[in-house]
Amino acid sequence: MRLSTYCVGVLLVVLTMSSVAGADWTAKPFVDLRYDQPAVSGDWLYFFVYTYALETVDLWRTDGSLGGTHRVYSITPSYSATELVSMGGNLYFLSSYYGGAKLWKVVPDTAQVTLLETLPVTTGSIKTPFAAGNALYFILNDRLYRTDGTPGGAVSIEVGQWQWCRFLCALGNRAVYILERESYRYDLYCSDGTPDGTAFLGSFQNDFFACDDRVSIAMKENVPATIPHNEPPLNNTVNGVLYFSTMSYPAMTQGLWKTDGTPGGTTLVKEGMVPMIRSGNGGVFFVDMACEGGPCLWFTDGTEEATVNLHSVFFEGNGIGGFHVVNGLACFLVGDFASCELWRSDGTVEGTVKLKDIGPYLSAAPVVVGDKLLFECFDPETALIGLWRTDGTTAGTLLLTELA
Repeated sequence: MRLSTYCVGVLLVVLTMSSVAGADWTAKPFVDLRYDQPAVSGDWLYFFVYTYALETVDLWRTDGSLGGTHRVYSITPSYSATELVSMGGNLYFLSSYYGGAKLWKVVPDTAQVTLLETLPVTTGSIKTPFAAGNALYFILNDRLYRTDGTPGGAVSIEVGQWQWCRFLCALGNRAVYILERESYRYDLYCSDGTPDGTAFLGSFQNDFFACDDRVSIAMKENVPATIPHNEPPLNNTVNGVLYFSTMSYPAMTQGLWKTDGTPGGTTLVKEGMVPMIRSGNGGVFFVDMACEGGPCLWFTDGTEEATVNLHSVFFEGNGIGGFHVVNGLACFLVGDFASCELWRSDGTVEGTVKLKDIGPYLSAAPVVVGDKLLFECFDPETALIGLWRTDGTTAGTLLLTELA
């Protein structure tokens, strides 16, 4: 289950401060509770607490009760940790200190923490690991590493010389990643962690890559793109094919691409400016911001004949937000600063319909919980925030409560 950042933040602050009420917090002036992306595993929610003055990172867990909130493990010395990533029923993360990084494994049910190995850090930053099937990939020293989660199991994937490496998405058990070879040349690779299983997919001269709107890569500092988020990318893989987008600033050329991990299977699906991609209903829904009159919603199964523009006149001049797939249906909010409407699409023009007038302001990013989409809307006339849910149907779109 995924929880909203705000709700999790409040919960963890209350539980953590309450559960250590007897501790001398005045002696720890630089305490930072990290709750931006806690890891939920079974009945437990894991998160980090940083004590900068002591150069300590503490791993905590909670079951939502005061008695069930406690510290699991302390890493000293350490000044940072990546976010927790789930693979094979266990959680993994990297901690770092000057000149070194440590790869850790956490067994959620027993809270057992194991140091898998220590790796030197010589250049660049440490990126959050990503799970790809039964393998874990992470970037260290501007190189891509793969591990099976066993002690000493991390190996570096070497492919010639490059300036730096960026991970893009997972494709089955393989990683799709980008290497900067020279100025404005970016090579796309797919690898299973072995030399024979590493394939060159093609070269791009683009400034921006994304496999969804949360995990995106700005190739140059002056590109106004989404900051790469540590949250694992959404599964935009359909029938063994990964969909991703490229853009070049300021021209914003290129568009939606697909790859099966081979050079011949890496092709352009549609030109355009595509910052949002979601898989569902046997294909992918995507938003093209370069449509005349405003953003357009599209659907494709990867073929030219089945790439369909779902937009109509109601999109003109309005923005598309809250774009998620629930029960195979794309649910999204269409509107401007004065109104907000909830729409859904099954990938056909006829099946793209308005569910409800919500309005007027979307106050927080929607969150998928199970087979429901939760979102909030603020009404300035009543000064109340309405919490809504939808399953993609009119009957299943309900106002749950209003909050002051």
